[in-house]
Amino acid sequence: MLKKIIIFILILNFTYHLSAAENKVVTYSDCVQIALENNPQIKYMQETEKIYLSSLKKAESSKTVQIDGSVSTSKGDVSGSEAIGSMALTAGIGITYGIFIPGRDTAIDLSKDAIYLNKLTGKIKLNEIIFEVKQSYFNYIKAMNNAMLRKTILDKYSLVYRKNTIYFEAGNLRPYVYNTIEIQYNQLRLEYEIAVQDEKNARSALFLSMGISEPETEFVIDTNLTLPVFNLTYEQLERISIILSPEISIAKMKREMARKTITSAREKRLPTVSTNAFAGFENGNAVDPYNTEDLSTRMEVNNWSPVFGITFSLAIPIYRGGAINSEIEKSISQYNQSVYDEKSVILKVNQSLLTNFEKLKFLKRQIEISEKTLLNSKKNFELIEKSYNAGIADITDINTANENLLQVETQNFSLKIDYLMTVTKIAHIIGISEEELCSK
Repeated sequence: MLKKIIIFILILNFTYHLSAAENKVVTYSDCVQIALENNPQIKYMQETEKIYLSSLKKAESSKTVQIDGSVSTSKGDVSGSEAIGSMALTAGIGITYGIFIPGRDTAIDLSKDAIYLNKLTGKIKLNEIIFEVKQSYFNYIKAMNNAMLRKTILDKYSLVYRKNTIYFEAGNLRPYVYNTIEIQYNQLRLEYEIAVQDEKNARSALFLSMGISEPETEFVIDTNLTLPVFNLTYEQLERISIILSPEISIAKMKREMARKTITSAREKRLPTVSTNAFAGFENGNAVDPYNTEDLSTRMEVNNWSPVFGITFSLAIPIYRGGAINSEIEKSISQYNQSVYDEKSVILKVNQSLLTNFEKLKFLKRQIEISEKTLLNSKKNFELIEKSYNAGIADITDINTANENLLQVETQNFSLKIDYLMTVTKIAHIIGISEEELCSK
């Protein structure tokens, strides 16, 4: 983990000092990798898996023989008045094996299912971590772009402001006209400062989602917004989600576990068959108050005799006061609930897919329109700028063109970010990467 962080920081330092000829970028894949190495929830899930594995081992141990060492006392071999206070001592090994224990195999199956269920839950948590990093990454790019656009507009307007300041100081510009220009200039400065602060906040949010402290170095981030080609229909997404969606898989697994719980409850009506065996040695006069021999003499080997015994037991549940039937009824109700939960989850996933699928189509159309609008806005700004420099257009025309271009560029970039985030959201719902989703 520490090695990963060091490598990442070195990349950041390296990119900061690189020449313009070779700029290394930090992609969201790099950010995701760092997040997976540092997020404490990943470690928490790993410990949870160990707990379930231990539970499985405990359940499987019921199918093996149980061996215990034992030491016990009983009435001694002497009789009559001398028997008072005498005791025999038995030491050996006891072996117990459950030939048939109701619900044992079902309990093992449920333990295995719990491990798989935990893996699915972990996959959802993993997807959430990745999604949060990608969302923070795209928000940072959006904030960077906004600050860059406002800096460009401010720089252009600064030339206008300085030029008109010279005119005003020379007495060639009316005060109210200059005041209007100055107000607009200060407003652009304020908006730029706000954009810079938003960029810093977005940067901090990105590092927070990665689970590491923000480094003091600058870094180059990948701002390439190549939009992936998305060709799947909603019906195809629906079919894929039934198979791959972690949420649907969890709902199905819970229903299956509830069904097995019914089986386990019904099996409690069956008899329990087990066997017990004992092998050891017995000393009939280990404790005898009337025996003048000392204890060490009574514990000699020739005073011990071998003993062996084996028994079988059969326990048939005859009457439990309705406890077994109550447990069966409870398990059936819980199974019915799991069926309804599964249907609700499928509806929720499908609705979320449909919403984002329709949003993706809408964004695709909006981006096409925005690209044309952006091209026209740039041409319009260039014409007005030339007209202003030629003395044909006034400052109001420049302000309007500036605002329109900024609005269109910001909107175009935001639409592209929203498109990427929507693709990411659909992939997140299904439980696969964007690359896998767009390759289908």
